[in-house]
This record gives sequence, C-alpha cells and structure tokens, in this order.
Amino acid sequence: MRPLEIVLSLFLTSGVDPAQYTPADALCLTRVVYHEARGESLKGQKAVAHVVLNRAEDDRYPDDVCAVTKQPAQFAPQVRRKPGRVDEPEAFKRAAKAALGAMAGETDPTHGATHFYAPKGGTRPGWARKMRVAAVVGGHKFLKGRR
Repeated sequence: MRPLEIVLSLFLTSGVDPAQYTPADALCLTRVVYHEARGESLKGQKAVAHVVLNRAEDDRYPDDVCAVTKQPAQFAPQVRRKPGRVDEPEAFKRAAKAALGAMAGETDPTHGATHFYAPKGGTRPGWARKMRVAAVVGGHKFLKGRR
C-alpha cells in the first residue's frame, strides 16, 4: 500500500477537521513522524507531530503544514523526497495514527515546543543552547523559545 493510500484510509475516520487540515497535510506530517520517530512510543510520535503543528501556528514559520515539513535542514532529508513506497508499512500506519491524533486536537505532550532533538551522548546542539526544554518524551527533548 502506498503512503497516500494509508493516510487516506485513516483520514476520514480520524476526527480531523477537514476545514483545517487536508489529506496532503496529513501525509506531510506522517512522513515527518515516520522518518524522525518511528521507533518511539505513540506518545513520542505524537510529540514530534505536535512540533510541526506548533510551528505552523508560529509566526516565524510557514502557516501550512507541508511548507513547514519541507523547510531545508529542519527534518530528516527523506521527508522532502517524493513519497513513493515506505520500507515499513506498519510503522508508517502507526505514524499516520499519531499524526492524525495530533491533527485531531489530542493533548500536546510538548507543551508548545517548536523544536526537538535526540540527545546522543548527552550533547545538546548549538542551536538549542538558547532554548528551554519544555518536555522529554522517549528519546527526544522538546524545546521552545526564541532561537
């Protein structure tokens, strides 16, 4: 099953307001969740999804979900490529459920974060030094504040 088919099969019953988000938005968001957090818990995946949604609401970023996900050097490079097929369809389906849950208005476990990173070896990226940690969910730290 192709990524768009997976997202469409879940979109109509997800509780997402179609006046606010489109299936294309859901596909873009699912791709970020899949490539950035497919190994995380459902809560961790929803947290990553909320970062994208929080950015779309923030004046410093585009107000369109897909435009946010396609900004250079922001998310895994695979996010900006053509959807094609996915290597792990079940993981993609779980990512779609997490993305759609966030889009449907489920509670934001990041408390409004606009950035995240996975601290490997305890290192904090230079860009994150002036930001505060809003939440830690799974293997990611979620940050907010001016960069």
